[in-house]
Amino acid sequence: MSQTEFQLLQEQIKGLSVLMTTQFGNINSRLDKINGKVQDHEQAITQALVERGANRQKQEDYFSEIDDIEKRVGEMEKIEVQHILNCPVSPKLRVLEDNMLTQKSIKRWVLLSISTTGVVMGIIWILIQIYFKSHGI
Repeated sequence: MSQTEFQLLQEQIKGLSVLMTTQFGNINSRLDKINGKVQDHEQAITQALVERGANRQKQEDYFSEIDDIEKRVGEMEKIEVQHILNCPVSPKLRVLEDNMLTQKSIKRWVLLSISTTGVVMGIIWILIQIYFKSHGI
């Protein structure tokens, strides 16, 4: 190989080297740009994960509050049933209701008896008047 050929090859290799260095520089700048975007995305994801964790904690807190409320409601229902069964006022109330019912039925019976007696007396009076008029008395 001659000296000129050797120099020509070296110049081509240098040119390729410069070209490759430039291309690698472009690639590196693009990678840096992509890495910046990836970091932004990672920060957004991290923030979203933190918010998600906080939301899950809030949900757990609400669920525990709901469980407590359901337990208290169940206890109150049991207490209410026991009160209904053991209420001291219920028998007294029942007696008063029975007395009221008997008083109403007595009043109705008395009014019915008086009105029936009045109707029967009226019919008897009319019959007596007709009898006296027909016999001339």
